[in-house]
Amino acid sequence: MGIESDQLLWLALAATAITLLFAVLMIAVSTRKIRERLLELDALKRSIQASQGNLTEIRRVADRTLLSLQQLSGIGLHFRQIKVEHLRLSKKLNMISSAIDALGGLLQLRDDIKRERNEEIKEIAEASRSLQEWRSRVSAVYSDAGHLFESEPIRELIDQFGSPPTSHTAGPPGRSDGRTGPSQKRTRPRRQR
Repeated sequence: MGIESDQLLWLALAATAITLLFAVLMIAVSTRKIRERLLELDALKRSIQASQGNLTEIRRVADRTLLSLQQLSGIGLHFRQIKVEHLRLSKKLNMISSAIDALGGLLQLRDDIKRERNEEIKEIAEASRSLQEWRSRVSAVYSDAGHLFESEPIRELIDQFGSPPTSHTAGPPGRSDGRTGPSQKRTRPRRQR
């Protein structure tokens, strides 16, 4: 019986070793499966985190889009205000244009009046020059013919008719007897007869 018990003992040891080996193998396979599952879970966790990041980015984009839409509605209001301001400025520009046209008309009228006034001034200057020439001619004639009225025979003749010499001659105003005053000296010598 000693041999059989040894064999049984060896057989039990071998069965225990096989069982242990099988258990270790099962644990190794289970551990590998668990590790694979853990790796899958880790990949899933990373993809969930990436999805959360994408969702956060999508939320940010959505917030920006909403803000942009709100700003667009504000821009629409701003555009309406710009249109109203443009209409107001257009009316002011039309008023300014009308005022400039009226000012242009006034300036043209001023230039026309100035031109007419210049023409009148020229006419007055020409008339004044003609009058000065006429006065200088009359003065020259008076100075030339003045000595005639100083002779005694003509003076007696004038006294006989009783008319002053100014009615026959054109002399300077202020002298009615045809004689030259003390301030009116003759500039030309008497002509010899």
